[in-house]
Order: sequence, then structure tokens, then C-alpha cells
Amino acid sequence: MNEVFLDDLRERVHRGHEGQAHRGFWNGGRPYGYRLKPITDPNQRDAYGQPAQIGTKLEPDPAQAKIVRLMFERFVEGASCLTIARELNEQGVPSPGSTWKRRTRRATGWMGSCIRGILKNPLYTGLQRWNVSMFVRNPETEKIVRRKRPKSEWVVNHDESLRIVSDELFAAAQCRTQDRSDPNKKLRAGGKPKYPLSGLLKCQRRLNFDPPWTGNAEVKLTHPGACY
Repeated sequence: MNEVFLDDLRERVHRGHEGQAHRGFWNGGRPYGYRLKPITDPNQRDAYGQPAQIGTKLEPDPAQAKIVRLMFERFVEGASCLTIARELNEQGVPSPGSTWKRRTRRATGWMGSCIRGILKNPLYTGLQRWNVSMFVRNPETEKIVRRKRPKSEWVVNHDESLRIVSDELFAAAQCRTQDRSDPNKKLRAGGKPKYPLSGLLKCQRRLNFDPPWTGNAEVKLTHPGACY
């Protein structure tokens, strides 16, 4: 019975968030670089007789927006996410979690992972998205993981008032991010392979196996088109 109630509650909450997203309201927490702006309706009143809040929108925070632009510029210039994080910490720039009221903190200051998340977020070009991903349980590990939803389920709104970086600067950062995430380029640059045969096997109807100590050899699949 509890599971049925929770499933119904989950659907109703999701449906309410979808309606807010279609109206252009923000459904999440406060992303770095922005402030939350309550939107009220003077024709509706709350329990205290004040105009009722009907939603929340984002507006750029001038001080934090300047830091966001600096991150993109430094990354495009060639600085790594860890380097940018170290520079911000040295300059004493407060991190997004500096105001969180937590008893236990996993880390203090800026982290490279935080910089990476900001650099990959299209919100800074004015593109507001909702329902892009979902959390599911991995049946093998029993861990909760994030999975991307089909684009047909996304709710996308473009608002120029939210823009912090130009399309050109954002695109340049994405090109560099893709280069760094390309496993072949990482291996050629001396990076550590994710799997023992990373960079040695290629999947294309058959696996072309060409390690330096055996010459040119081919490993054919039992079922072409499938990878094992």
C-alpha cells in the first residue's frame, strides 16, 4: 500500500513540476551564477494575506556571473579544471557549497568536478532545461545512477536574460571537453586506460586487434555486430 501511495505521489509531483517548467519557471536549486527570484500573483493571497508565490525564476548574480565567465575563458585558454579550482581557492573565491549548513563536509573550497559541471551546463547560454535525466537503480550494483531521458521528454526554454557566456565561448569549451573525454586521445597523450584492452580493440563488425608485439591480426566475432 505504501509503495502505491509513493508511486502516485511521485507522479503528481512530477506532473506539477512539468506544468511549472512549461510556464518557464525554475524547478531546481540555485545554480552557481544565479539568484532565485520568487514570482508572485497579486490576485492570489497566501495564509498571511501576502501575494501568493506561484513560481520561481532565475536571474544572473553579477558577482558570480563574472566568475563563471572567467572559468570558461581560462578553460578555453588551456587551463585544466583542477588548475581553475586551485586558482579560485588561492584567490579566496567562495565555492557554491560555502554557504551550505552541513555538520560534515566532504571537502572545502572549489573542486575540479564542480568546475567541470559548470563548463558543461548549457544554462549559462540561456538554455533552461527540465526533465533531462532520471535516477534509476542499477540491478547489478544496486546503486542509484543517473540516466538521460529521451529528448522528446525534455522541456526546453530559451531565455536570453539568463545568458552569462556567449555561444562561441561555450562551444569552444565543449570542443575541448570532448577532446579530453575521447579515450583514444587520452591514451595517445599518455593517459591511463579505463580497461586493459582500451585502445587495442575496435568494434566494427569484427575486432581489429593490432598490438605491437604480434604484428597484424584480426579477431572475428562469433556474432558480427555484438561486443563481448
